[in-house]
Amino acid sequence: MSIPRDSLVISLETSKEIPGVKMGGGVIVRVGDRSSVFDSQGTRFLGGVGDSLEKRDESFSYQRALMAGGSCEGTAFQEYGYRTAAVCVALGNYHNCGAGDRIREEYVSLDDAAGMQRLLVEAARRFVDFESIVGRPRVRLERLRKEGERRLRRRR
Repeated sequence: MSIPRDSLVISLETSKEIPGVKMGGGVIVRVGDRSSVFDSQGTRFLGGVGDSLEKRDESFSYQRALMAGGSCEGTAFQEYGYRTAAVCVALGNYHNCGAGDRIREEYVSLDDAAGMQRLLVEAARRFVDFESIVGRPRVRLERLRKEGERRLRRRR
């Protein structure tokens, strides 16, 4: 089986907590890893879907971050020409390393994992809106450009 070249590949991961990204803070839209930055439009799409979920349901939250602790399979897909995005949940006791250099079980927040599932289901439902969601910044920038142009013309 092969993946069509025009697919959006979404990597699913766990990743070590980093400053600004906390377990229990929601699913993480991962903008990249140690080796690469993922597709801007794919990442923007997941963020747009996350924004709409947050507006509809205050129990849903997500975070957006460069998770640069290591590399994931998202990099491999990105390197081989696929449009790639990624989501992850923060992982406790990363690589089974607990306090005091003790071996401990890894763990995640069940709320974060459920949030990941909600984001992915909603992204699948909203994929037909991909172009309009990723086009929002351009629409806003064009509006601002026109407003600025009008102001400049009035000052002449």
